Amino acid sequence: MSNARILVVDDEPFNLEILEELLSENYQEIVFAKDGFECLEKIGEFNPDLVLLDVSMPLMDGYQCCKKIKENPLYENLPVIFISAR
Repeated sequence: MSNARILVVDDEPFNLEILEELLSENYQEIVFAKDGFECLEKIGEFNPDLVLLDVSMPLMDGYQCCKKIKENPLYENLPVIFISAR
């Protein structure tokens, strides 16, 4: 899965830096979003194979964002992995 397209969603810049460092060693196509709204925007543009989604975000948390993703028939089978610093 080294050519996987990964969308990483987290509101903490430090967490995004760490995830970028970890993932960039093995994956070439990584896109980042800072919140659930940006995730929903970018998901259609990027068409990821996997979403790494922070649980705790303001405005729209990870659970709400995941629900919105899965409501779209195009993404109902898209793997979403929840991440949390807690």
